[in-house]
Amino acid sequence: MSSTVRVPWNRDSDNGTYWREVCTWAIKYFGAPGDRFQICTNVNFMDFAFESNKDALLMAVRWGGQIIPDEQLTIDYVGSMMQ
Repeated sequence: MSSTVRVPWNRDSDNGTYWREVCTWAIKYFGAPGDRFQICTNVNFMDFAFESNKDALLMAVRWGGQIIPDEQLTIDYVGSMMQ
């Protein structure tokens, strides 16, 4: 079972610096993408899909992310294909 954490882009600061911090932290605590999590990005957010619900909860709490239910991910995917 996996859990996806959605972290929105921070529009109030330098995104490059912010995302380096987020990704560096994720790699430090969870290893390289592909080991315990996968990353998917778009113009509004970055999704971190974790194998462990505990890892997802830690990421969500640390970076103010939202845990996204699988149903919402399906709706997002179908919606993006229809555009």
